[in-house]
Amino acid sequence: MEKQTRTEMTETESLFSRLQALADSDLIPLHMPGHKRRGFGELPEELAALDITEIEGFDNLHEPEGILKAAQERAAQLCGAEETCFLVGGGSSGVLTAICGAVSAGGEILLDRDAHRSAYHALYLRGIQPKYLKRELSRGGLFPEAVTPEEVERGIRENPRAQAVFLVSPTYEGRIADIARIAKIVHAAGKLLIVDEAHGAHLPFLGGPAQSAVRLGADLVIQSTHKTLPAPTQTALLHICSDRADAEAIHRFLRIYQSSSPSYLLMAGIDNAMRVMKRDGQELCKGLKQRFELLLTQLSELKFLQIRPTLEECREGIHDYGKLVIGTGGALTEDGIPLTGMELSRMLRKEYGIETEMALPGFVLAMFTVGDVQAHYDRLQEALTGIDGRLREGKQRRRPAYPELLPEAALSIREAWDADQVRIPLESAQGRISGDFVGFYPPGSPVLVPGERIGQQQIDLILRSRAGGFSLQGILTKDGETWIKVPSGR
Repeated sequence: MEKQTRTEMTETESLFSRLQALADSDLIPLHMPGHKRRGFGELPEELAALDITEIEGFDNLHEPEGILKAAQERAAQLCGAEETCFLVGGGSSGVLTAICGAVSAGGEILLDRDAHRSAYHALYLRGIQPKYLKRELSRGGLFPEAVTPEEVERGIRENPRAQAVFLVSPTYEGRIADIARIAKIVHAAGKLLIVDEAHGAHLPFLGGPAQSAVRLGADLVIQSTHKTLPAPTQTALLHICSDRADAEAIHRFLRIYQSSSPSYLLMAGIDNAMRVMKRDGQELCKGLKQRFELLLTQLSELKFLQIRPTLEECREGIHDYGKLVIGTGGALTEDGIPLTGMELSRMLRKEYGIETEMALPGFVLAMFTVGDVQAHYDRLQEALTGIDGRLREGKQRRRPAYPELLPEAALSIREAWDADQVRIPLESAQGRISGDFVGFYPPGSPVLVPGERIGQQQIDLILRSRAGGFSLQGILTKDGETWIKVPSGR
């Protein structure tokens, strides 16, 4: 009788409501965590009261049988997956799990070159060899497009030993791949399709041609709920979408890459976001689309700043609603200085109180979600219109923020990253082998991967970016000189 009652509770009760009921009870916590659900210092009482460990009635994420099992099942049904796993280590833990669970140690994978660094960490940990899928640059060379079905087909033809294909869609800049066509190509070749949909957790609720990879044939899909849904930072979902994926292997690696003490606050945040989207998701996404379309229409008359996407690209489903790319367009500021993404980002923050998602040499990325209100759109529209009116035409040649050629892989990632390292001046590094990841963060995709031979293109891009004030991980600036790690003697 007790077990039946508990099952009925898990089907209707939210995790937050059960945590609150515990906080309101007089149960003494002679267990972890150490704050004992009391506020200490600047830790608020109301936050500590909801922060617990695995105790009676609250289930266990790694062996769920009760309220967590029910919450994950609700999420799977809502998003269209066969099984959904809560992630409290962000989408990164899902990427690590998916790749390691789909590709054998020492195997090969067809990898979107602009994949997040967590994908490369998975390759390092399992000794997996990447065979890269390249993206073409968008119109004007501002940012990369999504990987195309034709590129996947070429990659499979040239690398038949690859066990899986790993794509990013939507991309950081908002481009959406043709997952339905790609899935057919991948499965016809007997391979698994993994989609990093970190920036697309809202797609199951958006409606229209842009759909989630969960429903388009992908086998494993990772979504970061914290990026585009009303969920706390570090929360995400891993969807198992077909029986082609080895669910047992997936759960084994989840136990490796996720904490054995997952935060109930984070899990309750995921559960709450799913409940909100089930109840209000269509209406929230309708508002997002309407506001974003109005903004695109208002910004279409800008003279110097380049706005992507177009209204048509959103309506055709090839660009994500909410991802606004603002290109600097080679314009000059009032002082005659070439406008960079970093300078545009600084102007928006200092003059208009707007913090953007990312700044790269040629553009700024502004990001809208279901959490934005009309006032946010209005302020950005006012800011960009005002800034555009103060710019003047420039003659400088726009140089891409991405190398046009992939570097040669001289060593495996594992060999290079595990080797004894030395630092050398970047300007004298041409022909040497990179000993570390080098890239902009965000977005987290690499300019150089450990084991790749350093070319002049990469050197020029890094030096230009550093001179422009951009932050790149994997290099060191000391005494006015830029240094890079290389394997000793290589």
